Amino acid sequence: MKSVDGLISVSENYIEDLKNRYPQIKDVPAATITFGSFEPDINVAINNPSAFINLLDPDFKNVIYVGRGGVDMHNAITPLFKAFKQGLTEQPELYSKIRLYFIGTSYAPKGQGKPTILPLAKKFGIENNVIEITDRISYFNSLNTLLAADALFIPGSDDPKYTPSKLYPYLLTKKPLLGIFNAQSSALTILNDYGIKGYSYNTLDIEASIKSFFSGLLAGKLSVPYYDVEGVNKYTAKSTTQKQCELFNKVLAIT
Repeated sequence: MKSVDGLISVSENYIEDLKNRYPQIKDVPAATITFGSFEPDINVAINNPSAFINLLDPDFKNVIYVGRGGVDMHNAITPLFKAFKQGLTEQPELYSKIRLYFIGTSYAPKGQGKPTILPLAKKFGIENNVIEITDRISYFNSLNTLLAADALFIPGSDDPKYTPSKLYPYLLTKKPLLGIFNAQSSALTILNDYGIKGYSYNTLDIEASIKSFFSGLLAGKLSVPYYDVEGVNKYTAKSTTQKQCELFNKVLAIT
């Protein structure tokens, strides 16, 4: 790291940390470049359904999260579970039709992962409606699963520097989406650029907004998101690759 000629990171904070830690690189070219969105990936998932494991029960309304778990996401997941518990108490016959899936939550070898989301669900007494699968699944299996969902949920870390790379596959599916993050997370900016409202877990009356999301899910009235074209183009693989090439040119000009 002391002798690098350039830096790329998904978060500006990481670059600042590295330059503070290694004064030798404080003047090297650097760029904050997120993961790119590549739409043809969706076609691979759509055209090869038999290649993937079906993890969902079609008899329920399925809300899906695919990605790592961890206690650092409990702040973002807690409002979801609180709102769901309220709905289940008030309208058990309706809310019992919903399943909340958390898939691929552990990096441990297959069959050895420890649940980090289900213990939180048990605290709220909704463990019968929450399914945590700790084993990881492939990228295209993830896309296939997201496409089969009725709605998607993305929780963020309580670390404001954390940028969820999974955000773009979610957005590619164009499914109804509920995202809850740290107020300083770059994910909120990205969602806003796409034209989608994201929430901070400190948002006032957030549980009311989540219950409205569940009501729309149960009524079949959640709308497909309409994306801002200019915002989408900022985060395509083509656009982010162009930014990488611009950084490479800066590095070559110096070296």
